[in-house]
Amino acid sequence: MSTKNQAPSTTIEKRLTSIKRDLKVGALIVSLILGGHYLLEHADVGHRLELLSYEKLQGFIQAPLNTLPVVIVDFGRNFDVGPNSATDMGRLAQLLDNVAKQHPATIGIDVDFGVLPGDAGLYPDPENKVIGKALEVCKRGIPVYLTVGRGLWRGEPDTWLGTYDERFGIKGPDTSKLITHPLTPIEGPEGQLTLFEDLWVPLVNRPGTWVPSLAGKLADVFREKHGLPEQAKPSVLVEPYAVEVDKDAGLDGQTARFRVKQYYVNYSVLDELKNERTIPIRHPDDVNAWSSKPANIQGSICILGSVDPARDSARFPGSSRPGGAIYLHALGAYTKLFAPVYALAGWLRVMIIIALSLAVLLLPLWIRWRLVADTSEIAAERLSTLTAFGLVVLTIGLGVGFARAFGVLWMDWYLVILMLLLHPGIEHNLVGLGKWAKMLVYK
Repeated sequence: MSTKNQAPSTTIEKRLTSIKRDLKVGALIVSLILGGHYLLEHADVGHRLELLSYEKLQGFIQAPLNTLPVVIVDFGRNFDVGPNSATDMGRLAQLLDNVAKQHPATIGIDVDFGVLPGDAGLYPDPENKVIGKALEVCKRGIPVYLTVGRGLWRGEPDTWLGTYDERFGIKGPDTSKLITHPLTPIEGPEGQLTLFEDLWVPLVNRPGTWVPSLAGKLADVFREKHGLPEQAKPSVLVEPYAVEVDKDAGLDGQTARFRVKQYYVNYSVLDELKNERTIPIRHPDDVNAWSSKPANIQGSICILGSVDPARDSARFPGSSRPGGAIYLHALGAYTKLFAPVYALAGWLRVMIIIALSLAVLLLPLWIRWRLVADTSEIAAERLSTLTAFGLVVLTIGLGVGFARAFGVLWMDWYLVILMLLLHPGIEHNLVGLGKWAKMLVYK
């Protein structure tokens, strides 16, 4: 074999020693990366990187429908009465009746009908104007759902709307089928990623009961009326669609702990929902003018409420300003019906991190070993640099591809990219890339 282009034996020996040393150090670094990933994933900075991944990747999820079957009727602050800006129940009942005449599939009302703050035991609808109208509309074949946030942690379900007076034993109409909850997570960034589904509420005299979410009930009714199939069960490669966990929920400045199921929200149609599927009104009769317009109520899920964040606010990924929480209920129903969002399973995320870390470590070392006898190290440096940064590009492409093709979000995508860039193999090749660029400039 010709040794014309072969490096001296002492140089080869030094290179082999360097490769062995880098291999040992790299193995230690891979272990540290896995440990660091676990710690960061459970720390606040990890949650914020998850939120950043969610913000970027959810924009690649494709909307599967040409028309969004959810309409919001926004009465803003126009139904406010009294010094506490309470909702005028008479006008709301009139609006409910007008909307029902346009034959939606189902109606949700995003106004808290639970007990009012304070010790007086008062309720927003003491004369049952909206509650009575809701029961009447239900008899017409249009299910109506009211939300109860305040008071879920005390009393029995038949007291939650104030139609049963415990003091005098006066029982009103059966309102149990009207009740849903509007609660959302309040734990930092996670509150922007997920919605609560069913809520397990502990009761005073018995174990407890599941209370459905507004979004969930609206989605279930729409699916049944339109004969839509149930969403297929997710693959073992992704996180379960809904998981039961103990979470804190915000209730008008108070916090209660509930057993809940929660799921990721698909925000891909938020702009369409705001710009094309929201009907602003000032008077209950204003909604009648929209019967023949693009935001048609007939056959749709219709949610009555206010988009004003001063009434009820939520934060959305990618936006520094709060928006109306009513959008979350609409997006939640859309997500459950048509576009569920999944996350890569925890074990798969760990396997990907191990594979990428080893690849960033071993591939450049393998290239250096294959070319260890070359007179010049330039070829090895170039190939190992291109390989290392090719893996970073591959990681970026995998995150985008999962979201685009399957609606699956790689929640620690940014964290993995950051760790790869801090990987010693990448840092080593950054130096090589700098030398290579300088050589090209001054050649």
